[in-house]
Amino acid sequence: GRSPWALQPPIQLPRPPGQGGANPPPPPSSSSANGAPPSPPPPPPPTTSPPPPPAMRKRKLRTLRVLHITDVHLDLTYEAGAEADCDAPPCCRRPISYKKQTSPNVVVALLPAQQQPSSSSRAAEYGEHRCDTPLLLLQSVLDAGQQLKPDMVIWGGDTGPHIDARQGASAVNNVARERDLALHALANATAAVLAAFPGVPVFPSLGDTDFSSTHASDPGPPASLWLTEAVAELWGPRSATGWLPEGAGRTLAWRGHYEAQGPAGTTVAVLNTEMCHVRNFHRFADPDPTPDGQLHWLEGVLARARVGR
Repeated sequence: GRSPWALQPPIQLPRPPGQGGANPPPPPSSSSANGAPPSPPPPPPPTTSPPPPPAMRKRKLRTLRVLHITDVHLDLTYEAGAEADCDAPPCCRRPISYKKQTSPNVVVALLPAQQQPSSSSRAAEYGEHRCDTPLLLLQSVLDAGQQLKPDMVIWGGDTGPHIDARQGASAVNNVARERDLALHALANATAAVLAAFPGVPVFPSLGDTDFSSTHASDPGPPASLWLTEAVAELWGPRSATGWLPEGAGRTLAWRGHYEAQGPAGTTVAVLNTEMCHVRNFHRFADPDPTPDGQLHWLEGVLARARVGR
């Protein structure tokens, strides 16, 4: 049958005399000359009405418990007891030199030796406000999140560490060092999240420090493939996590954004927001007001979600 939300044709009212068009016919008399009952009034002329809205998919609604983790800024070079009040934050880093490694399990760094800490400025085990996040703190956060028993996890971007302020210029000239820090942070954080929430849907995204703390690299393809293809291997359908389906893994690998289905019929849309960062000067050369067509893509995702796909 017709949906209760369908629009009905408007009722046609007779126009008063002199207000456009011919005068309406007089109402039928109560009786005819031969005493027969009066004839019914003529039906209103057919009109064109807007089509009814698409039928909404009927689904059972339930409350979801969602855990949101974001801006981890995992620093694998954090060291308890290191200088926590250095001259150029982020601090709390052990004085090691950079050496390129090929294994994602090897921690690398690009940091020069920092001053010896005083007894009053030594970094604590679980972090300091002038420092990035130690792995011990991330594990503590995930342990607390487990107690919430979430139905799904939204993992926001900015997992990579900040670059030492004294290293800004060299980070631009030697991007490989900065990229290694981001990839190692993402790989280690992924392993920690997977261990904390086995079997729970996780929807991760990328942030500006994952691409570049200095915004020196173009966040669109092909310049960004070093990152987007790497995380697609970490989070895609053939990875150890298996968090994302095939289609989402493909768009993540190429563009850094994706759409996926969450529990209870929810739709998850993840954007590559670095494309719109105010300090991303690569975007000033792009005349498209919706960088990389992402907003047009998002409109389609939302439209499908509204009508239940």
